[in-house]
Amino acid sequence: AAPRVAVKVNVTLAPELAAQAQPGDAVFIAARAVDGPPMPLAVSRHTVAELPLSITLDDSMAMMPGHSLADVQQFYVMARISKSGTANASSGDLEGKSSTLSVKDAAEVAISIDHTLP
Repeated sequence: AAPRVAVKVNVTLAPELAAQAQPGDAVFIAARAVDGPPMPLAVSRHTVAELPLSITLDDSMAMMPGHSLADVQQFYVMARISKSGTANASSGDLEGKSSTLSVKDAAEVAISIDHTLP
């Protein structure tokens, strides 16, 4: 079956942070519910070497049944360069987030990885 909900995500790395990222560093792109558990609704893994990149997050990328983009009203998308290579945020990771998006209106979003986590 075709995905019911999908959002195109365009991810860039802010030039001022480029020196802090290595080509092999993991890049996690995830959609998360605004009001809900921290588990992503959809997630995709890439590397810094692939930036800038455009991907589509959809229901097929859900990490658990009943917790996908189609199951919420509002969500946001974040992109994180992980120094440890794990999906969990840690100090020194580089991150960017979208504003709050509505499932029915979200078709495309641009995210700039523009700050370092404390």
